[in-house]
Amino acid sequence: MNFDIIKHQIGNSEVNSIYARNLHKQLKIKSRFNDWINNRIRKYSFLENEDFIWVTKSLVTQRESGQSGAYTEKDCIVTLDMAKELAMVENNEIGRNIRRYFIQIEKQFKATSQQVQPEHSIQKIENELLAIQKYFDNHQNLNQFRKDEMLKSLYEKIGLETCYFPKPIYISSSFSLTYLLEKFGISITPYEFNLKLENLGLIEKRFLDTNQYLWFILEKGNKFGENQEFKDRTTPKYFEVRFQELLELVSKY
Repeated sequence: MNFDIIKHQIGNSEVNSIYARNLHKQLKIKSRFNDWINNRIRKYSFLENEDFIWVTKSLVTQRESGQSGAYTEKDCIVTLDMAKELAMVENNEIGRNIRRYFIQIEKQFKATSQQVQPEHSIQKIENELLAIQKYFDNHQNLNQFRKDEMLKSLYEKIGLETCYFPKPIYISSSFSLTYLLEKFGISITPYEFNLKLENLGLIEKRFLDTNQYLWFILEKGNKFGENQEFKDRTTPKYFEVRFQELLELVSKY
C-alpha cells in the first residue's frame, strides 16, 4: 500500500487525509474515478467541507514526441474516516486490508501525538518537577499515594511513561479510626487499636508538649491512610477500601 497521508484543512479543522484518486487506484476500482467518487458521495451522504473537498491539480505529461504537456485533473481530498468507510463498503479483501491499514496509521499518529511535545522543554520539565518537590517539602504529611498521583499527572501531561507507577486505588474516602471501628463492628477502643498500630510500626506518637500528643501515620502505614492537616493539627484518617486489610494485619499481631 502506498498512501501519502497529508494534513489538510477540511472545514474548520486541519485533519489527516488522502487523495481519493489514489484510493480509487489502490482499491482496483474498474469504473471511472469521477463516476465512482460521485456515486459514493451521494449513496453514503458524505458532506463537502466536512468529509471531503474538491481540488484541481496541475499535472505534466510526457508525450511520445518527447515534448511535455500540461493538463489539470480534478481530485478529491478525503478525511481518513471517510477513506476507511470508502474502503469498507467495497466489501472485499482489498478494501478490508486498506481499512485496517488506515486504522493502524491513526494509532501511530495518536502514539506520536502523546509523546513529549516541543513546548515541554527539558528546562520546563525540570522546573515543574522542582515545583512539585518544593510542594512535597512544604507538606511532609502528604501521603505517598497522593505524591504518586501528582507525579503521574505531570508525566501524563508531558507524555512520559507511567506504567511503573503503583496501580491507583480509590483513596478519596478516608475516615477517622473511631468511625471505621464502629462501622466494621470492632469492639476495641481507638486508643487500644492505635497501640497495636504503633507496635506494628505504622504510626507513632508526636508530642505537642509534655501533656499532649498526636498520632502520626508513618511511611509504612501510607498504604492504609493519610495524615490530614487541619489548622495546626494533623489527624490520621484511614482508607475505607483498605480498612479490612488493616484489620486482618492487626488481628495477626
